[in-house]
Amino acid sequence: MRNLRDDLSACARKGKLSDLLESFSSADLAALLFDWPIWAREDQLPPLGDWLVWLIMGGRGAGKTRAGAEWVRGMALGKPPFCGRSVGRIALIGETLGDVRDVMIEGESGILRIHPKNERPEWKKTKGQLEWKNGAIAQIFSAEDPDSLRGPQFDVAWSDELCKWRHAEATWDMLQFGLRLGERPRQIVTTTPRPIPLLKRLLADERTRLSKATTMANATNLAPDFIDTVRARYGGTRLGRQELDGELIEGREDGLWQRVKHSSVRHLLVFFVRHLALALLVFSTTAIVSISSWVGRSFQASMTFCCFLGAMYWPFNRSMVHGKCCNFLVLS
Repeated sequence: MRNLRDDLSACARKGKLSDLLESFSSADLAALLFDWPIWAREDQLPPLGDWLVWLIMGGRGAGKTRAGAEWVRGMALGKPPFCGRSVGRIALIGETLGDVRDVMIEGESGILRIHPKNERPEWKKTKGQLEWKNGAIAQIFSAEDPDSLRGPQFDVAWSDELCKWRHAEATWDMLQFGLRLGERPRQIVTTTPRPIPLLKRLLADERTRLSKATTMANATNLAPDFIDTVRARYGGTRLGRQELDGELIEGREDGLWQRVKHSSVRHLLVFFVRHLALALLVFSTTAIVSISSWVGRSFQASMTFCCFLGAMYWPFNRSMVHGKCCNFLVLS
């Protein structure tokens, strides 16, 4: 496939692509149009080697959905470079059932659109599943209902927009228990990144393979006005880096206080605030003793009053300062 792709690219550079395509039959042109490895970018093709999760992290309109749909198609039909033979059961998980239907299945880059007619699966809406002629079945699920993944079992799964899932942890856990068919269960995740714990764990997992794509990498397939508008307004901003460049953005750089990440720093702040409160207590006690002596009160009465003040101050130190003030400073 790469040789054919290189040949087509060479013809295009020489201005001879039209002549070459005219020599193709209608069947050849149709086959060429739906031959995804010829048209895909490197980041849209599955990685080599032994992996469990293929994570595609990219900006809006970067071609993530198309890559996910083509992977499902390749796995269902057993097409290289996706797999050597077809799989039987596929899970399709989105934020809601409507998202699975409107984006992953019926969308512009969805599963139904990227199949040629003779390979296209039958979409049975009432059952919530796609059925291919070879017997492969893809069933849809919503991240709003993690328990719906209890019971079914799968060979592979496609999870779309993972970072938008309301119950991301529970849904992901239930999915992992269901991936128990075939010789090597695998899954693809397509998402625009957000700093959620689940995404960070996937990135740190040695069994994850990461592909990254920016919106601009797919600019030829997007409206020119869209590109001009988002680049002018969001280019170089934090939102633009996340939504267009597909970067994982941590914390707020423009905030007065940075989120404290390490527990040692948290403990240091707690230690500082507690001892500051103790110093204020000592200072207040000394001042009251001095004032009491100055106005001629007895030392015993002064100490009794200071002990009373300390008894009132200590709960304040532990609850108010240690609790609310530290939470404010740590911003957690």
